[in-house]
Amino acid sequence: MRPALPLPTLLLASLLAAATLAVYAQTGAFEFVSFDDAAYVTDVPMVARGLSAEGVLWAFTEQHGVVWQPVSWLSHMLDFELFGDDPAGPHAVNTLLHLVNVLLLFELLRRASGEPGPSAFAAALLALHPLHVESVAWVVERKDLLAAGGALACMLAYLEWTRRGGVGLYLAALGAAAFGMLAKPSVVTLPLLLLLLDHWPLARLDQSAQLRRRLIEKLPFAALAAVTAVITLAVQRGAMQTGLGLSLPERLGNAALSMLVYLDKTAWPTQLAVQVPHPYLPGTGGVAPAAWVVGACALGLLAVTACSLRPATPAPVRVGWLWFCVALLPMSGVVQVGSQGLADRYTYLPHVGLGIALAWGGRALLRRLRVPAPLETAAALGLALAWALAAHGQAATWRSSVTLFEQAVAVHPQNPASQLDLGRAYELAGRSADAERAYRSALAASPRYPAAHFNLANLLRARGELATAETHARAAVALAPEDARALGNLAGLLLLQRKTAEAVLVYERLLVLRPRDVVGLLGLASAHAGGGDLARALALTERAHAFAPDDPRVRAQLQRVRVAAGR
Repeated sequence: MRPALPLPTLLLASLLAAATLAVYAQTGAFEFVSFDDAAYVTDVPMVARGLSAEGVLWAFTEQHGVVWQPVSWLSHMLDFELFGDDPAGPHAVNTLLHLVNVLLLFELLRRASGEPGPSAFAAALLALHPLHVESVAWVVERKDLLAAGGALACMLAYLEWTRRGGVGLYLAALGAAAFGMLAKPSVVTLPLLLLLLDHWPLARLDQSAQLRRRLIEKLPFAALAAVTAVITLAVQRGAMQTGLGLSLPERLGNAALSMLVYLDKTAWPTQLAVQVPHPYLPGTGGVAPAAWVVGACALGLLAVTACSLRPATPAPVRVGWLWFCVALLPMSGVVQVGSQGLADRYTYLPHVGLGIALAWGGRALLRRLRVPAPLETAAALGLALAWALAAHGQAATWRSSVTLFEQAVAVHPQNPASQLDLGRAYELAGRSADAERAYRSALAASPRYPAAHFNLANLLRARGELATAETHARAAVALAPEDARALGNLAGLLLLQRKTAEAVLVYERLLVLRPRDVVGLLGLASAHAGGGDLARALALTERAHAFAPDDPRVRAQLQRVRVAAGR
């Protein structure tokens, strides 16, 4: 039986828990935000049904979105099972998962190193740094918390296995690793992180002959990571289309720049925003730096890495820096997914490495400078308090979609995506004039932005300004001629203005692209009905009914057309 924790350890754990809850308790009053919460949680029918055998099968076998995350899907289903569609429940779960991760990290480092003080400081960085607000306050990013929790639980079981042996502990570590990778594939670098732990604090690589044995131990973890990586690359193939326009030097350049930005934001966490322009994608408001700047960043990172590998460098600093680099690799943008160049949430697990380097490296430096122990403690507490205050303020920006995107636009006004999302948030809040202003700002930043034309057309249509709405709907189709939603929007506007013949042509273009599009079929049926061709209208409506027999719109229109046709 393991002895009870000593009082100082319990006190440190209690302080970490209290500080974490003080920062994030406010999220219980937050809303779902219009930034992927609907696309990945509230508007996913299988998720909204709660837990079921059918839902479990769906989570593991169906593709929705661009990430394979069955464990995360199941957690969202459980949210609906427990809380319905009340956002307070999922926000509370995120906070509790974050707290569990903080305590897992503290216990892992404390057991491995035997030093509760630095372990608590490293855990405080995870608990309180503002860069982690995005992972905690955003319901969709539940996957960050679950994946990191799986990785930390794996490391804790692995630590116990190295000391006590036993198949059970090894399988527990492997199972926790699988849990993390099934929550979010970003933890596929876990085998390398375990190898770093072998170096410090476990001291299992003191002799070169030990390396081969340690590598063999990691083979099951590596196989698990390889399978996860293959599935993820297959699922994300569509989202990688954005990255096809970026050359390898540009992607490597963004990776180097991103690491420097993360280090800068770690030291001075201000001007944080949910969307950051990609430097090599001008459509996001990004501006590519001079080649010499990128080269200097890359050389600086290589120099730091080389210094970390010197024998004179303290082992915790070496492991901390390499942990940061290795854990960040899947989110570095070398394999570009979507249009994000970097994001605060990408630092969640990588920051553990910087916490280790800061905790043990900072203590070594202060002791070399002969700083008294009380001042050392005061400095650590002061830094943790500064992080907590900044994180509390940053978390408040996630209160609603409007506050979230107002902050994003304030930080990056040149980013048309943020302007677009702010406009949508205003529109959902009933602030039509503000929404129009935001959409026009998006078009001012990027005149060839089809989504901004599309949204503005819908807004103007709702206000009855059909002619102006048609102008923007035509622009959206011209810029994205194979976008079914844009075609449907334009056709609907034409139909409302009794431009039936042209509406029919647009609907037919839409149905060539998507023959089973129910809205397109209903719209084309309405156009033919308006022109007196009731037989054609009935055939199209019955076709829509075959594809969506439970859709109330389809059933209502089918009844109307049958009545009109004397059926």
